[in-house]
Amino acid sequence: MLGTPAIPTLANPLMIDNAFAQIQTKLVAGLSWLDHAFGKAQRMKQTVNGSTFIYPAVYIGNQDYLNVFPDAHIGSFTFFDITTSEDIKDRNRVNTTLETTFSLILWFDFRKVYPANWQLQTTENVKAELLEFFRTNTFPNAKVRMSKIYDQAEDIYRNYTDKEIDDQFLMRPFGGFRMEGEIQYFEDPVCP
Repeated sequence: MLGTPAIPTLANPLMIDNAFAQIQTKLVAGLSWLDHAFGKAQRMKQTVNGSTFIYPAVYIGNQDYLNVFPDAHIGSFTFFDITTSEDIKDRNRVNTTLETTFSLILWFDFRKVYPANWQLQTTENVKAELLEFFRTNTFPNAKVRMSKIYDQAEDIYRNYTDKEIDDQFLMRPFGGFRMEGEIQYFEDPVCP
């Protein structure tokens, strides 16, 4: 989407925002086909024709939010979703360690991911690429362990209520999935 930064930058990211910013930076640097790596989504409500639905929105700066439901105009993108509490695991005089379960939602265009042979690749190829990304990258302020992958339409945008998201959005040339994992991170941007 024109005018939307590849990685929306926060002025002073702390705690989970800082950990996610480190992951976002490496995602864009490591996956040449990824157009945008957004931060943590917020649940926003919108009423259309008397019906209220909840959608994921990411802050992109300038007091603007972007709806990150599947959209060919945004291109290939990721965003983070947190639906559980952030647990305080260790607190000392120097720093606090926190932990939570998170999801990374990935939406992509096969033609951009595999331009030479996009019709011969599957979502499994992209899943393998993301698993390799998390296996080979470390983050100064976070420890990440991925544990589950969901690729059914009803699971990718779980906890959101837009009825338009169904299997039609997962038809070629588009694909998507949700990776879930645990992240441990620090209150202070400088790891103890």
